Amino acid sequence: MKDAPVESIVLAVVCAGVSLAAWQWQRALHARQPSAVVTERWEHVRELFPPPEPLRIPSETTAETWQGLLRANPFSRARRHVSPPAAEAPTGTPEKPLPPQFVFKGRVSMGTKQRGILEDRRQKKTHFVQVGQDVLGFRVVEIAEDRIVLSDVKTNERVDIPLASKAAAETEKSSEGSQKP
Repeated sequence: MKDAPVESIVLAVVCAGVSLAAWQWQRALHARQPSAVVTERWEHVRELFPPPEPLRIPSETTAETWQGLLRANPFSRARRHVSPPAAEAPTGTPEKPLPPQFVFKGRVSMGTKQRGILEDRRQKKTHFVQVGQDVLGFRVVEIAEDRIVLSDVKTNERVDIPLASKAAAETEKSSEGSQKP
């Protein structure tokens, strides 16, 4: 128990010392003058890097100015070099375009309407056709589940095109039959 008064005295002295140190530190901070900001003159920067001259705006817009503006148009056709048209083929018998090579891909039923998916292998285009529609010089006459019937508009010749999967199967059968002796 003897140590109790000594401990409290030591504690009081330590607290007083800490308080005194904090008070002096705060006084030193308030007494200190803020450092002056060095003000530097920037004229030497303007001498080294002069500002650009202001743009001249022409007082009058002349036809020459407008023509120059139109010639500089990036969207103008005249900016692109257009090659002269190729020499035409010698006159004689003109080449006939190849007839389309159709493949019937399938039938789609939409209520009472039926449509067929017809592909032209030469042009690599797929057409969604219905009865009575013209496609590449042919008229659709009939669309069945396994075939489509077309009629040549010029000659009225009927062309029966089987479904692509059946056509492939028939081709395989005919090629197998020709290989056997």
